[in-house]
Order: sequence, then structure tokens, then C-alpha cells
Amino acid sequence: MNIGKISKKCKKAKKIIINLQNYQQAIAIFIEFGDRYEQANIYHNLGLLAKAEGNLIEAGQNLLRALEIFAQFQDQHSVEMVLSILSRIYQTTQDASLLESISQVLGISIDQIRQQLESS
Repeated sequence: MNIGKISKKCKKAKKIIINLQNYQQAIAIFIEFGDRYEQANIYHNLGLLAKAEGNLIEAGQNLLRALEIFAQFQDQHSVEMVLSILSRIYQTTQDASLLESISQVLGISIDQIRQQLESS
């Protein structure tokens, strides 16, 4: 690996760490003030960040938190966005517990979840 590639990877890693720290600070503030909808947005972004880094378990956990809040707010657009990402994670991991968690959050059967994920 040449020095240019190493330098780019280091810059990317620093940017990710800064983003993660900012998101963690933001989530603490939104929790303190009880702003659930903004918490969902932060969990969504944390999920995207974890997914980009290949940490699919952490990504799924954060996206499920976002999904739960978006569903409580009946924000169908955001629910569908999060489901699309969770679908890609499920296709990669084939983790049945992910389907169970989505089913519990949305209050629909695992078969219905499978159908939704396959169509997205």
C-alpha cells in the first residue's frame, strides 16, 4: 500500500471518529431534552455510519431504534427508508433475529416483514 492510500485511509478514519463523537454528543442532548424525533434521526445516521464501516450488528441496532421512533411518529417515509437499509443488512447477514426485532417494532408478522423486505 502506498503512502497516498494510507494517508487517505487515515483521513477517512479521523472523519468517522469526529462524526461518531458529534453524533454521540447530539444524541445525549436530544435524550436530555426528550426530543424523540431528532433521536431517531441521529440513530439513523449512526446506523448508516456503522454500516459504512462494516459493523452490521451495530448498524442494525441503531436502525432498529430509529425505526421504532419513526413508527411511533407514524412517519411512513422514514420507516420505509430505514426498512430499505435493514433489508440490505438482512440480505447480507441472514440474521433471523433482525426480522423478529422488526416484527416486534412494527407489530406485524415475520412473514409480512419478509414480504416487505423482498419488495424493497
